[in-house]
Amino acid sequence: MSKTLRAELEVLLGENPSVHSERNMALWDKVAGEDDCPIILCGAGPLGKRALRGLRQLGIHPIAWADNNPHLSGQVVEGMPVVRTEAAALNFRDRAIFVATIFNPSALVGQLTGLGCLRVVPYTTLFWKYPETFLPYGGIQLPETIREQSQQILKAFELWDDEVSRQEFVAQLKWRQTMDSKQLPPQSPVVETYFPSDLVEVTKDETFIDCGAFDGDSMRNFLSLTGNSFRKIIPLEPDPSNCAKLRQSIASLPLDVGAKIQVHNVAVGARREKVQFSANGDAGSGISSSGILEVDCATLDEILQEACASYVKMDIEGAEPGALSGARKLIGSATAVWAICLYHEGNHLWELPLFFKAHSDGYRYYLRRYAEDCWELVLYAIPHSRCL
Repeated sequence: MSKTLRAELEVLLGENPSVHSERNMALWDKVAGEDDCPIILCGAGPLGKRALRGLRQLGIHPIAWADNNPHLSGQVVEGMPVVRTEAAALNFRDRAIFVATIFNPSALVGQLTGLGCLRVVPYTTLFWKYPETFLPYGGIQLPETIREQSQQILKAFELWDDEVSRQEFVAQLKWRQTMDSKQLPPQSPVVETYFPSDLVEVTKDETFIDCGAFDGDSMRNFLSLTGNSFRKIIPLEPDPSNCAKLRQSIASLPLDVGAKIQVHNVAVGARREKVQFSANGDAGSGISSSGILEVDCATLDEILQEACASYVKMDIEGAEPGALSGARKLIGSATAVWAICLYHEGNHLWELPLFFKAHSDGYRYYLRRYAEDCWELVLYAIPHSRCL
């Protein structure tokens, strides 16, 4: 099967990228037709706000948000009113384009279609209509950039240790070329995000490093999985607001459990320095040149020099390459399991596993996805001794 997938990948990488680009850019026009329809953005969260900012830059002004959150109904978000999804559908079902601006859009698209809305598209269709404004974004990138890195992609294909990973890898590249979600295999159970029971056993003697700890959500999953039995937890979270929520979560734990958790209000990167940071107080906070907050940044090798790290989770909004560069010693030792998000930048899908391979021969590599399209895509680099 892997030979068949390899051949399929070679054919895909050999296709004319302009054909894919032109088709993707035409998807919006097929839905909109020639009518000058108003736009309603469905989902007033971070993705919706990004879509709104981009459209306004283009001189296009949506008329409203539609959102299923009853607490938002009647409010104004980013200068635009929020209405319930059912109300928006009732009033505009045949005279507006409804854009599902959430990261897992299929259920919302189905809801809008079921409510009789005639023009419904996921956010990807909007982003491809105006690629110069919205792309690249996450795993969505121009097919030309994929073809330019064909040799690296083919090298990365050879790293995956099981057929599930190889299938997901090829399917991801198909989706990125075509925006056809039917190309993707079923996603893995959300409950196993970062802790896949079919790949590695989480023991009661782990030192768990949580890079991008947010409010402690992954830490809580780890505690549940281990029954509060572990050696140490080191959460790393640079956003002050998120870090405060994290500390509150720890304060609610039994004293003997909380005593083994050592929080660092710091970003991780390639060197010790001050970095600009966008502190949103949510899961989207991250290092950014446009951030107005300055935070401390340190390397994992420095932070963990006194700790015997055994399990590292990393979700740091696209700063993963720098953080891994500052963890060469730990990576080279091949003593820890790594669970690293691959969806923040398109090329991370192949560049991050290749980085590990360049620094150690001590891992096996697996790829799993826990959400729709490219989202919650995780690389597992597992030492040979820890593989099941």
